Amino acid sequence: MTVSRGPDFEAEITVLPPDPTTRLPPAYNGIRWGFAFAEDVSARVSTVADIWPVFLDRQGGPLASDIPLQGTLKAFMHMVTMNWDHAYASRIRVGAGFMMMEGARVVATGVVTAVFPRNEMG
Repeated sequence: MTVSRGPDFEAEITVLPPDPTTRLPPAYNGIRWGFAFAEDVSARVSTVADIWPVFLDRQGGPLASDIPLQGTLKAFMHMVTMNWDHAYASRIRVGAGFMMMEGARVVATGVVTAVFPRNEMG
């Protein structure tokens, strides 16, 4: 996985365990999920943005791509939707809650823990 710019924000994410109502196989670092703010109930049907989380190990480096994601993890979040700045950036703030989606299924929940200056696409 290669990201051409720095992260937009950092978050603490709780990955829901695999089961028939959320996801069958486990997720791994490098996954690209839909993103919806927790207060946007309608977003459960239509996600608002694509996001590329880079999950971090205990030392703050990228988690190996062969380790299944489980429990609560830190991640650097890279927004990949081009209209992100215009439509949603003002809503990203420390403490903001969100959901990670696969279609209409919530597969993880998270909270913003840090916001970084917006980087230009490289």
